[in-house]
Amino acid sequence: ERKKIIKGMKGHVQKISLDPHGNM
Repeated sequence: ERKKIIKGMKGHVQKISLDPHGNM
């Protein structure tokens, strides 16, 4: 479960980095 959470967090960070305005 921890790995899934970490993977999800990493994906979320990547999304913010790629499109910060779209997420915020």
